[in-house]
Amino acid sequence: MLLPYTGEASALSANLEKGSLLAVREMNRAGGANGLPVEIVFGNTFSDSERAIDEARSLVEQGAVAVIGPGGDEGAEPVYEALSEFGVPLLSPLASAVGQGAGTQTLPWFRMAPSTRVLGENLARFAGESGTERIAAVIADDVYHSEIGARFSERYAAYGKVEMSRTIDESSIDYESLTRALAEQLDAGVQGVMLAMQPRPAARLATELEARRGGKTPPKWFLTPRLKTDLLLQNASPGAFRGAVGVAPQVLEGTRGEFEQFFAEREGDTPFDPTFYVYDATVVALLAIDRALASGSSLPEGLAQAIQEVTSFGGVLVGWEGFAQARELNASHSKLQFSGLTGPVILLNDGSRSIGTTSLWGVQDEAIVER
Repeated sequence: MLLPYTGEASALSANLEKGSLLAVREMNRAGGANGLPVEIVFGNTFSDSERAIDEARSLVEQGAVAVIGPGGDEGAEPVYEALSEFGVPLLSPLASAVGQGAGTQTLPWFRMAPSTRVLGENLARFAGESGTERIAAVIADDVYHSEIGARFSERYAAYGKVEMSRTIDESSIDYESLTRALAEQLDAGVQGVMLAMQPRPAARLATELEARRGGKTPPKWFLTPRLKTDLLLQNASPGAFRGAVGVAPQVLEGTRGEFEQFFAEREGDTPFDPTFYVYDATVVALLAIDRALASGSSLPEGLAQAIQEVTSFGGVLVGWEGFAQARELNASHSKLQFSGLTGPVILLNDGSRSIGTTSLWGVQDEAIVER
């Protein structure tokens, strides 16, 4: 598994790692892959695409037959291309910026999350339908946030006007200049601020903007998925994000509470929303490895086909905890369909997800809540 253990995106990685390890342990408790124990090894992308490629190749050299990662969209496509040289499938739980057609039918790129187009457009629709007519946008320059920002602006034009759109490098933000520009926009009648960035810089931005504006009416905040974390509120001044609303890939409410309790019992922690997607991606890889081995296929050569078989429509439904059931179905060469924490995992021939929905969340009483 590839994760960014350094850089701004590293704040989520420990939680994501726990989700993947939990799935592997549960698979091994159910008997492993075709009776063999599964081991997961980790590589650090260092939040750098070139180093991510080197780490991906290192994982293959260590015997990896599939790679999960690399965390988000940053560096994901070069990693896919590097792994293609070895015929090793890439399962990307959080890659949203790459839509249909990126993978091939020969070696699909398996992507679990809704696209940035869906995320950006749904956030824009909510902002417009809330009656907000004038917005300022602050957008990080990485591919994921840039694409969400672009889709937001395009869709929001049907409802109102983005008066200011500022693209930032999160490693060198001029908070003084940025908060001054936002304060001027708000004083001139802008009602809302859309943030497409990482939690810690977003928290500092909101805190310094609130300090600059004193007791004036705060903006309506519209937030993107990676801000749906307690890290945002822990690093912001109390009340800085009161009333904020955001969009995120949906986690099924029917399974959220069950998995949160399961995760707390096993890991002593609370899973972040991206961890639900990492868990599902890991389960898909595990069930496919078991299926390929049970059918006599070699790895990694037979793995892409096995992944497509467990993520195709039809067959016996297997839930997020159904490892033993899936192993029995694989052993008898019966068809199964995985339906995980994030809903039915149905992937197209190129590996993109055919069904992926979003949900709204908000900030209420200094806590992140579902809406």
